[in-house]
Amino acid sequence: MWGQGSNTRTGAVGIAALLALLWASSGCGSGSTNPAAIEFKSPGIRADGFLSPGVHCGWGALWLPLKWGAVPDGTKELAIFIARFKEDSASGRDKPTITYADLIYHVNPTLRRNAANVLPTEAQWSAVGKTSCPTPWGHQKIAQAVFALERTRVRRLTRQEATRLTEEALQAERSSKPISGPPGPLREDATGMGSFVAAYAPGAGP
Repeated sequence: MWGQGSNTRTGAVGIAALLALLWASSGCGSGSTNPAAIEFKSPGIRADGFLSPGVHCGWGALWLPLKWGAVPDGTKELAIFIARFKEDSASGRDKPTITYADLIYHVNPTLRRNAANVLPTEAQWSAVGKTSCPTPWGHQKIAQAVFALERTRVRRLTRQEATRLTEEALQAERSSKPISGPPGPLREDATGMGSFVAAYAPGAGP
């Protein structure tokens, strides 16, 4: 049986649509079909984009409550991506440095929400980094994305792909210019997706 989580952020419909456009222009999705925009939210994110003080990292990587909209027909599985990162502006452009990232896949495509600190039944994961729950040291951010995938397979997240997915989530919030380069295996299977980026509140951490 597929598992069912529970619960619900301020929407990211525009971000999801823009991210879908970026991916379409870089050739992802099935054949000529553009990936659909999926609304992706968390009630653990305030309207100003900061994490709510009531949200705390507990067991596992999915420590934000999540909710998403309809996915394309024919979706075989969902995957949920989370990255904890900092941005380095020394090179003249913001570049995410990934401290932890996790890809949770084999998620039931009928699922539309997931409670905080709940791993969907039968889901598997692949992670890079040591832990999703350290004390947030200054200016850390969280990127999350949901993907509707047209085929099921074992998926292995690399640091390179985690960085790429985080860059795309950031780019979707800031610009319509697509990121250059070929799509990775995850994006090649994607027929729909949505994302958001949130920040730890000012003063968080030691």
